[in-house]
Amino acid sequence: MDVGQGDAELIKTPYGQKILIDGGPTRAAVIQELGKVLPFWERKIDLVILTHCHSDHFVGLVEVFKRYDVGTIIIGTSSSTDEDYLYFLDAAMAEKADFKKAPGREKIVLGDNCSLEIFNPAFWGAPKDANELSLVSDLDCGEKILFMGDAGVATEKIFLANNFISDTDILKVGHHGSAGASSDEFLQAVQPETLMILAGVDNSYGLPSPEALYRLKKTNAKIFRTDFNGLIKVKDNKGKIEISSEK
Repeated sequence: MDVGQGDAELIKTPYGQKILIDGGPTRAAVIQELGKVLPFWERKIDLVILTHCHSDHFVGLVEVFKRYDVGTIIIGTSSSTDEDYLYFLDAAMAEKADFKKAPGREKIVLGDNCSLEIFNPAFWGAPKDANELSLVSDLDCGEKILFMGDAGVATEKIFLANNFISDTDILKVGHHGSAGASSDEFLQAVQPETLMILAGVDNSYGLPSPEALYRLKKTNAKIFRTDFNGLIKVKDNKGKIEISSEK
């Protein structure tokens, strides 16, 4: 979803579950984007995953908790004493939901031939850096989508060393396309056909970086960017992936 300089992705499974990964940097943007893809009467989100404790990923979730009935909330190991993050934690724990920290590796079966596997790099020796501690989610419902949060090269090395990652159809690029993510070795292992970069228009960080874009373009995968394309929709139509965007 196009939430500006931040991350937010909504998964709607073939079995009806709705999973929200991150909520972007503002309360308004994620609600506006959810309104584009969910009818107004749908007020249940089965699972919310917060990848890590940076505000461009969690602030919007506070408003989601107010407006939607959330079944389960999963957070990672990264933590902060920042007032906004503590406010998020209070809102999450006040929600009538199953609230828990992610284990090292957890596979959630969503239906026949459909699952979501969540990896917590903290259990595999990731540096104590909030970005590198991002939860990574691997969706496999016939077609595969890998959501990297803000994970960088250090976490990519862990995944390569442990053979956690195989070919994927779509890669949600780590850390908004920063130079410290999406290494050549990782991209060669993942072999994505499509790349998704979530970044704000003319953001002050200059993301995605020229270095990362150079590596990403070498894969010959098709690239979609929220700063260029706005909201990006991915649909599995009888085993064929269809991708559209609002721009």
